[in-house]
Amino acid sequence: MLRFILGKSGSGKSTETLKIAGELADSNLPVMLIVPDQSTFECEKTLLDVFGAKKAEKVLVFGFSRLCKYVFELTGNSADNVIDEGTRAVVMSLALEELTEKLRLLSSKGSKSLVDVMLQTVSDLKKSSVTSDELRSVSRLVCDETLKTKLNETALISDTFDALVSQSYIDPMDDLTRLDDILQKNNILRNYTIIFDGFSGFTMQQLKVVRSLIRDCTATYFTLTLDPLTDGSEEVFATSQQTYKILKEYAKRDGVDIKAPIKLTDLHRFKNNELTLLEQNIFRTHLEPLEISPENICVYNAVDMYDECEYVARKIKGLVIEKGYLYSDISVICHDIDPYKGILSEILEKYEIPYFSDEHADIDVKPVIRLVNSIFRCIVFDFEREDVLALLKSGLTEFSVEEISLFENYLFVWNVSGSAFKNKFVQNPKGYSDRFSDYDREVLVKVENLRESVIEPLLLFKENAKDKNGLEISKLFYALLEELKVPDALRRMYADFESSDDKAVGAEQIRIWNMLMSVLDKTAAVIGTKAMTVKRYYELLSLQISAMQLSDIPRTVDCVTVTTAQRVRISKQKASFLIGCVDGIFPAIPHTAGIFSPFELKMLAMNKVEIGDDFAALNNLETFMAYSCMTSASEYLSVSFYLTDISGASYQPSEIVLQCKKVFKNIVAYDRFDFDAKKESMYALRPAFDAVAEMLGRGEKVPESLLEVFSKITEYSAKMDSLKNARDKVPFKINESQNAERLFGGNLSISASQLEKFNLCRFSYFCNYGLNVRERLKAEINPMQYGTIVHYILERFFREYSKEQYSVMDKDELSKIFSTYISEYAAAHFGEVQTKQNSFMYRIKLILENVLRLVKHTIDELTQSEFFVTDCELKIGEDVPSYTVVLPDGHKIAVCGSVDRVDIMQKNGTTYLRVIDYKTGSKEFKLSDVLYGINLQMLLYLHSIEVSGSDRYGDIIPAGILYMPATVPYISSDSLKSIDKLPDELNKKLKMNGLLLKDTEIIHGMDKTDAATYIPVKIKAGEPVSSTSLATLEEFGKIFQKVDMLIAEMGKNIYNGNIEARPLKGGHDSCEYCPYDSVCAYRRSNPINCFSVDNKTVIEEITNEINGKEEE
Repeated sequence: MLRFILGKSGSGKSTETLKIAGELADSNLPVMLIVPDQSTFECEKTLLDVFGAKKAEKVLVFGFSRLCKYVFELTGNSADNVIDEGTRAVVMSLALEELTEKLRLLSSKGSKSLVDVMLQTVSDLKKSSVTSDELRSVSRLVCDETLKTKLNETALISDTFDALVSQSYIDPMDDLTRLDDILQKNNILRNYTIIFDGFSGFTMQQLKVVRSLIRDCTATYFTLTLDPLTDGSEEVFATSQQTYKILKEYAKRDGVDIKAPIKLTDLHRFKNNELTLLEQNIFRTHLEPLEISPENICVYNAVDMYDECEYVARKIKGLVIEKGYLYSDISVICHDIDPYKGILSEILEKYEIPYFSDEHADIDVKPVIRLVNSIFRCIVFDFEREDVLALLKSGLTEFSVEEISLFENYLFVWNVSGSAFKNKFVQNPKGYSDRFSDYDREVLVKVENLRESVIEPLLLFKENAKDKNGLEISKLFYALLEELKVPDALRRMYADFESSDDKAVGAEQIRIWNMLMSVLDKTAAVIGTKAMTVKRYYELLSLQISAMQLSDIPRTVDCVTVTTAQRVRISKQKASFLIGCVDGIFPAIPHTAGIFSPFELKMLAMNKVEIGDDFAALNNLETFMAYSCMTSASEYLSVSFYLTDISGASYQPSEIVLQCKKVFKNIVAYDRFDFDAKKESMYALRPAFDAVAEMLGRGEKVPESLLEVFSKITEYSAKMDSLKNARDKVPFKINESQNAERLFGGNLSISASQLEKFNLCRFSYFCNYGLNVRERLKAEINPMQYGTIVHYILERFFREYSKEQYSVMDKDELSKIFSTYISEYAAAHFGEVQTKQNSFMYRIKLILENVLRLVKHTIDELTQSEFFVTDCELKIGEDVPSYTVVLPDGHKIAVCGSVDRVDIMQKNGTTYLRVIDYKTGSKEFKLSDVLYGINLQMLLYLHSIEVSGSDRYGDIIPAGILYMPATVPYISSDSLKSIDKLPDELNKKLKMNGLLLKDTEIIHGMDKTDAATYIPVKIKAGEPVSSTSLATLEEFGKIFQKVDMLIAEMGKNIYNGNIEARPLKGGHDSCEYCPYDSVCAYRRSNPINCFSVDNKTVIEEITNEINGKEEE
């Protein structure tokens, strides 16, 4: 007997099946409920709730998968070695590899994409009960050569795949076919009444089983969602109507009695008239728009997915808090969960909403799998740096975070990647340096130990795995994991999680490890003794890993269900949130996943070979799923769509949204401006805090009670203080003076560059010298390293040779000397590895050529000058006592540093001293910079030598400061009138600039040409002339006093904790290359704007400041 239970969504079809099953159970008659596989748990739970445990035991609940197992067990046909999805993928890859020479169209050496496509195609063939012989037969009927080839090659692949599987496994894809064979011979379920519930349609493979059950069982019932009054003639019920026709046709052919259907016309699910009206009108042709404005149906127009998920979370909290809903009363339904990964879950957690998603977790991000993938990627792709680091950062090695960080820094500094990992690490972890401190050696030992402990076993595995078979490689790989001490690290990780609040995470790692061991066993078993490369083994292992499924059970009974339209289980939900209702996505545009295109599938169907549903049927199914989702809630429905996705693509609302608008003429599509975001943010701590932060940022008044709440919560109290400081524009400050001393010490020892950096930006100085947070620098010849090389060469040269010696040297002699210097420098600083590289030595050659031109110009300048070099790289604080400023509170600030060059001229019993600074960049001295505490380096060093250098130089008169270019500039040929002008043009570019004592004898002593050939001052009519580069001795004295005040001011600010982000702007932009911009908030303070003024104005301002200090 066959009988149908017909009714629309919410008419009580499932309730009717329970009634029938209950009556049969009461009569002790065998009864079975068959539901979709994903609904079995929910159905069993409902039976327990309705019938009680004793009665529920009398009703068997199966999906098709469990039905197969049940029958196999009863008939003794159970299979022990059932192939899983991962092994199926491996077998398909091996099949494609085996057929490489025979395939013309479908040959790509077993690539994962082709494996996936062919697995889907074989699955479609089995579900559609289409054999390979039928494919070959139809290939002879079609004219299209491409389709003909596809059919023959697909048949060949299918046969080869089945042959390989049958050697060792049973394919569950054949279970329904095996079940039908058993039922045809001996239907052991003939005495059962079987009730099918929750199906809108069946695959051809399922239909064969269904037909056997209809023919042989005592009675069969089918629930179908369609309008019993119209017999399902509306398009929305086309899928159910087609199933209805097929089942009745089977019954007629097999002589089965068809009873009058049970027609359920009343709608019991819906608790308000709006949802009832929605069900009665959506996707109907006779639709007449209704005038009412629904309160229980909401359409939301989201800007993007984040806005949409925020809306959903706030609405859910509102239903729970204000209307007394349970979280388990609510479902969130989308068509595809993937676009929402990392968005929906994060926002639900932000609003403290417990949820359960029946999606599978991304296995590749789990530590165990990341480790495995990283190991094989290291071997296959020859130790790419990111793969090595991913291996270490999996957390499953024996090394600490500190050791891994040191190792990563070493890789960064020395640009280690690829084959460089195979060589012993011997370079200085700091980079180019001639000094190997004890700490440097300690770090080097650690990073080399790590390299040896990790890389060497991988290299040994790679070597041992050559020409081995799958079983041998699997054993070698497990031995490698043991050598890397992965099991020990996993136990430590588990123990750490066990002692924390994340016990489930620890258990998950053990679970994944056990899954991996199973995967290794399966991979070894399926490959067996087949020899292959490590790369090929990894390809097959990856197929197994990608098929690993990691799912969780709900961690609480009361939780929101997040599901998809295909897996939605309509039970007792009061509220449904349909998200992502975007045109072409929900409902989706049908597409094929197998090897055949839609046109080809249509051609096959015309030749009586139907693979899967045609596009019209798929489109009907999408419409039906949309209808089912829209009618799933009993009290409240929300439909939302987004206008853009995270890539910026634009979208339009789908038919789901349009149907709501067609039914309810006055329905409003809300957006984020239509809700009280502040009020709804108060549903949970994190969004409430975000709202407080936003209000403070806009300068809005925040209720004191709200501020007090967060101030008392440990997790938020410090954040609240930061927000209040941001609101009140309170600059960064070290509030406790003792903390300033802990960071900077009781007394300061600073260089001139530190003083300048402090005045450029105090916060940047605090990060650099207080917190010691600095950028990592690569070991490369960058402008800084070039400058160091030039300094070294000039320092050695002028220390080893006198003016009398170098003034007569020719280019060849100089080149020989400098080649020796550079070779010795390279050996000491760069190491043997670097000096063996051709590209590196080419750069060294360019430096040599540059230095030759530079030194030749310097020799020319010194030869004609009365000044001679007396010191190079003079150490203030060693060679000359440091210059110290004592603050009123007793703190001392000592100025230290290194002076590139000190020149002296003896004249009439007086010693004149100038300091020279080599600059690789463009450095233009402006006296006005002194007002802002920058460009002080040479002035500070000259002042230090004047005050503290008498033991070394005697009494001196400061002759000035000069910045000397340390690079040979490029000269455009367009600017040269003739090649003869090149030396003059070069001299102009190499001219020094700075501030010199306004004294004719001194200026003439520096530049005999009196034409500013080498220095920025000319002599006209016997007097030195320059508007920017001259100062009297008295003015130098005032400038030095200003320097003293700047030093003292820096010390006071540091010890008072004044480290606000107040950068210097204007002529200098201290933010331009600042590495701390991501943690800076200088907008809390006004920047310091610097302006260029003439030297006279500078001296006047300094004089006024000095007089003001004296008056105090």
